[in-house]
Amino acid sequence: MNTVLRFGLYENVTQSGMDGIAILFPFSMMDSSMGDTSEDRQAVTLHRLIVGVAAGIDWADDEDALAKILFKLGIPTIIDSISPTGDLPDETQVFVPHQGRPLDPGRLGDIEGTVIEVELPAKRTRRLDRK
Repeated sequence: MNTVLRFGLYENVTQSGMDGIAILFPFSMMDSSMGDTSEDRQAVTLHRLIVGVAAGIDWADDEDALAKILFKLGIPTIIDSISPTGDLPDETQVFVPHQGRPLDPGRLGDIEGTVIEVELPAKRTRRLDRK
């Protein structure tokens, strides 16, 4: 079974006085086998990925370019956080340490409308040996 993540428009959610930048990436999550019935639409869950980075970074010339980099760096955390049953917290926060520019934003696609299909990890089973 696979899960589909569909991302919306990002938003800068940096709080006043924060020593850095925080970008919110809202997304919906649903089972890839779902159709377009009202029952299936009710099973869609809404989530938030917030990626933060320290102030003073020089990775991008503008907010859109920076958002693309932070999005790309934050996605693995979401994928790794999905449980074998397809559960995920409503909000996931990631802090990216400051280092040299990790990605070229010119080579990254748009965020809004991005769809990622994730194969769920195998369910862990526990076997009890009885004597």
